[in-house]
Amino acid sequence: MKKGLFFLLLFTISLLTFSEKSNFENGGISYKNGDFSASEQYYLKAIDEGNVQAYSNLGIVYAKQGNNKLAEKYLKMGVEKNVPEAMFSLGFFYNSQKKDNLAEKYWKMGSDTGDGDSMNSLGVLYYKQNKIDLAEKYWKMSSDKNNVNSMNKLGALYLTQKKLDLAEVYLKKSIATDDTEGLRLYGFLCVQKGNLDEAAIYLNKAADKGDTAAKEVLKSLEKLKNK
Repeated sequence: MKKGLFFLLLFTISLLTFSEKSNFENGGISYKNGDFSASEQYYLKAIDEGNVQAYSNLGIVYAKQGNNKLAEKYLKMGVEKNVPEAMFSLGFFYNSQKKDNLAEKYWKMGSDTGDGDSMNSLGVLYYKQNKIDLAEKYWKMSSDKNNVNSMNKLGALYLTQKKLDLAEVYLKKSIATDDTEGLRLYGFLCVQKGNLDEAAIYLNKAADKGDTAAKEVLKSLEKLKNK
C-alpha cells in the first residue's frame, strides 16, 4: 500500500513539474529525454500559442526523426518569422545534403542577424571551398560574438600559416573558457614556439578532458625529453 502511494506521489510530482512549464519548455525537455513524439506535440502547441522559436525547434525534431520534408517546411517557416536559429539550422540541413549554395544562403541570412553559429559555419564552408580570406572574415565576426569554435578555427588557421602571434590572440580567448580543443591547440602553439614545458601543461589539461590528439603529442614530447 505504501509503495503504491509512493509511486502515485512521484507520478503526481512529475505531472505538476511539466504543467508548471510552458509547452515550449516541455518540448525541449521531451527532446532531451529522447521522446520526440511528445516534443513534437508540445512544439505544435507552442506554435499555436504564437511562439516563433518553436518553428525552428520543431524542424529539428522532424530532422531527428528523418522526416526531411516536414523538417524543411518548419525550418523555412521559422526563417519567414526571422528566427536566427532557424536560418542556422536550415543552412545545416542543406549542408548535410551537400546543397552548399542553399547552405550559404541561409547561413548568410543568419550572419546578417548577428548569429555567431551561422558565421562560424559559413567560415567552415568557405574554408572547405579554399576561400581562406572569406573563412577568416566570418570566423573573426563569429569570434567577436564569443563563439569558441571560431576562436579555435582562427587559432588553427594561423598556426598553419605560422602567424603565431595571431594564433596566440585567439587561442588565449579560447583557453579562458577552458575549452578542450583550445587547450590542445594552445599546447601546439607552445610546441611551435619551443616552450615545451608550457606545452606539456596545456596538453595535459586537454588530455585530462579526454583529448586523444593531446595524449599522442604528449607521448612525443616525453620521447624528446628522454633523448
